Amino acid sequence: MAQQNVMQESHKNPKYKRVAAIDGFKGMMILAIIGYYYFQNYLPGGFFAVNAFFAVGGYLAFRDNKHLFHKKPVEWHFSSKLSRLWLPMLFMIIGTVAFLFIALPEQLKNIRMMSLSSLVFFNNYYQIINQQSYFVQSINPSPFVHLWYVSLYLQLIFISVGIRKIFNRLNLLRMQESLVLLILSILSAVLMSGMYVIQKDPSYIYYAISTRIFSFLLGGVLSYFTEGKLSLSLPKNNFVLLCTQLLGIISLLLMGWMTLKFNGVQDETYLYGMQLFSIVSVIFLWSILYENSALNYFLRFRGFTIFGRRSFSYYLWFYPVHMFAPYFQRGEESNLVYLSVQIFCIVVLAEVTYKVFETKKWLVPFGQSFSLRSIYQFTVNDLSPVKKMIGIVFSFTYVILIGLAFVGFFQSSKENNLVAQQLESVIKRNQELIEQTTQEESTTVNPNKKIELKEQIAQETVTFIGDSILLAAADKVQELFPKAIIDGKVGRQLYSSSATLKEVISKGKMADKVVTVLGTNGTFSQKQLDEYIHILGEDRELYFVTIFAPVKWNNEVNQQLHEAKNRFSNVHIIDWYEFAKNHAEWFYEDKIHPNNQGAEEFAKYLLDSMTHIKMSE
Repeated sequence: MAQQNVMQESHKNPKYKRVAAIDGFKGMMILAIIGYYYFQNYLPGGFFAVNAFFAVGGYLAFRDNKHLFHKKPVEWHFSSKLSRLWLPMLFMIIGTVAFLFIALPEQLKNIRMMSLSSLVFFNNYYQIINQQSYFVQSINPSPFVHLWYVSLYLQLIFISVGIRKIFNRLNLLRMQESLVLLILSILSAVLMSGMYVIQKDPSYIYYAISTRIFSFLLGGVLSYFTEGKLSLSLPKNNFVLLCTQLLGIISLLLMGWMTLKFNGVQDETYLYGMQLFSIVSVIFLWSILYENSALNYFLRFRGFTIFGRRSFSYYLWFYPVHMFAPYFQRGEESNLVYLSVQIFCIVVLAEVTYKVFETKKWLVPFGQSFSLRSIYQFTVNDLSPVKKMIGIVFSFTYVILIGLAFVGFFQSSKENNLVAQQLESVIKRNQELIEQTTQEESTTVNPNKKIELKEQIAQETVTFIGDSILLAAADKVQELFPKAIIDGKVGRQLYSSSATLKEVISKGKMADKVVTVLGTNGTFSQKQLDEYIHILGEDRELYFVTIFAPVKWNNEVNQQLHEAKNRFSNVHIIDWYEFAKNHAEWFYEDKIHPNNQGAEEFAKYLLDSMTHIKMSE
């Protein structure tokens, strides 16, 4: 996404076509990433495309191994990359914070340090240090969580500069240098597999340099074997030509298959999926370098290249737009109108960022630099009235955005956390409540005394397994279910709950009726849900509560739960989503956790739904 623009050559230079093919590859990958967020049900492995960007970045970083770094100091290549990344990212951060201050001040949380760590290219490790999960965004969401990639990418460029300096000092042979890169890449790939703990949050290995550098280095290895060329001559041997194109097509099909079949929470993704996708993306990159090949022509299609050249700008803006759009939406997330508005916003913002900061086709007096000299240059430049007006309007708007963002940064530390603190207090209080509550021995029901079904269910021992949604309503649940066994944990994921279930069962605290309140923190695969159900067993009555939250996986989670009901006779659905979707007054300002009124309604709805299900049997 942020690869160096190598299109400085004349349009008559054949290298233009070669770069166009690479741009087409980047365009296809950025569309896969955006598609993953908007159509996760259909493209659950779209996040793999980041590996392809790393591979392309590695190829460009190590190309022209014998000449490029002798023309200019290696430090120059790092500083040029830094400047190309920093200004567009600064613009996105300022624009996002300003927007939140105006439209969604309650969302000015997790802003300050996430943005500052991004601007110093440390975001990935800031998230690691603060134990912020890439896969648990509902508790402490941030519009800048995706900037881990930008930080990691620049760190990889810095490392590549260091490697090049070491290679130059040691005066190694080209084959020796490529072998070193290959060994380091293998070690990194093995490290990802080795460090992954099954059914545990993989955020560390997802963010860390040590476990993500293999894609980048594989691209570097390829650059040694192609001598860093952006165009290769087609093999004269027809058989070799056929094999080359066939390998490219197979690699493309494999990438497509993986984006359709893998997801971010399954074990296979980190045990071998990331590594395999990186390998096939490098093979595909190699195949498209052959000028005038079918794949080269395919990727020079303008529908791909236009996105590829703007891939960094698209990457910067798609996540904030996608994250906050649901707060303004009425109705289903799949609504075509709202989707069209979001896409339009992304396209416009990306285009402005691309024209002003990446290519500087639009000259502005303020923003491309922050000096009086830039203002002077703007005034003396012979610009058309339209371009001059664009520059003035943009700069004026940018100054206003900076002012709003400045206030927003300060607001985030105070206001930010009034609601968050209130919610945290409720959750902490309820955690203490359920820890102090002991399971009472079930009482014998007098057969001569008629007890209503609802009262009977309320007096039964029911086990509740859940996350912060359950904890926010735990006191109300305990009131209606006095013999309830509540096991809740902030940030809990369904896919990592197997150990919890087995522990609760071993302690004899898993009742015949189990209510599960999970899914707000992230999606899960059918396999993981089925494993969860199998651990609980067929002899128990299992109730799954649908989620209601402005998160991208809302529909996917609920769909998975409804489909499970069709596969298992002992699975029942409590549709909290349908019941709560028209009651914004039931939630805190995060529109996820139930407030006091919402907690009461949540608990009552659980009991009413369980009663209705029992009566319908």
